[in-house]
Amino acid sequence: MESPPMEVETGKKKKVRGLTTLPHLTKNSNPLRRVVKYNEKGQPVGPMSTQLFSYMGVLARTMVPLSYEHWRKVPNALKEKLWSFLEVKFVIESKSKKKLMGSVGMKWRTFKSYLTRTYIIPFKDQPELLKHPPPKYSFIDQEDWDLFVQSRLTEQFQNFSNSQIERRSKHKLVHRLSRKGYVGLADEMKKNGHISSIEEVDRSLLWKMARQNNKGEYVNEAVKEKAEKIDELKKQVEEGSLVGEGNFDILTMALGTEEHPGRVRGLGHFVTESTDLNVSKPINSKEQLRIMKSQLQEEKDRREKAEEELNEERRKREELEVELRSTQSKLERTIEKLETMDSTVQWLRSQFESFIQPSQDKSNGSN
Repeated sequence: MESPPMEVETGKKKKVRGLTTLPHLTKNSNPLRRVVKYNEKGQPVGPMSTQLFSYMGVLARTMVPLSYEHWRKVPNALKEKLWSFLEVKFVIESKSKKKLMGSVGMKWRTFKSYLTRTYIIPFKDQPELLKHPPPKYSFIDQEDWDLFVQSRLTEQFQNFSNSQIERRSKHKLVHRLSRKGYVGLADEMKKNGHISSIEEVDRSLLWKMARQNNKGEYVNEAVKEKAEKIDELKKQVEEGSLVGEGNFDILTMALGTEEHPGRVRGLGHFVTESTDLNVSKPINSKEQLRIMKSQLQEEKDRREKAEEELNEERRKREELEVELRSTQSKLERTIEKLETMDSTVQWLRSQFESFIQPSQDKSNGSN
């Protein structure tokens, strides 16, 4: 079978993760294939899955021309060729083909985006620097590069890019997961004994853990607020005062938005509403979301009212404390005046006694 083109890395090494080439896969003619394991949700897991995804990235970069506008415009014949390369190196389930090839497409789009941000947009006013592909990616065909650069410099793409940048800037609920993703996080929890199976994992817990640093702190206040909402809703569910149904579970209620078609938040790639048992039965989604939002709003109003009452009580207490401090201050001043007056009276008494004593002595002497 034909071997895929190799990546070539040139130039000095930098203190960053370098270009992934996987020579042990791309240059190895060993017919033995690596077995990829899957978890209960049909997601590739374990060391071989990491190699699989890295190899998919290599194939996406080296075999798929950049000039195709969308992944869906990439010829099926080329996609089949990509799949055959995967099967040569790995033992993978055929039923995962659609999802794996979708992941190859995602890696291809990510590569195009990286090239655009790093090698095109910063030099859009320096055409001389855009004439050739970056030396690091010498495998890119010159004609393909020219078409790609041309498409990235159009006004239409610039407007689209700016809108995407603005949209991403508003995304505050970012996670801190590395390449392992939600799948690796859940797998770690299973290995550490925190859960007995991936099926039982609470995706709201994964969502929170994915946004914590090593100290258990959340990445920003927006995430912390949602995490606290998750804890509050979980408590209500445990108490029986709130019931989640279908895909309207704790995470959906906490985030306040519906699930995106084709994926399930907090569980990683390859999981959809139709494949995950916990969220596989949407129940009148729009109406249910409206009801849930109404319940959340009522709960928010109740909390705000309670907070207002608490603030009012706090304000009255502070006013009373101010009044008490004022009264105490007045009392202290009064006592101070009285002490001063007492001292004056004592002095006058002593003066009077010293004045009257000689007169008494004279009177006693004359007698």
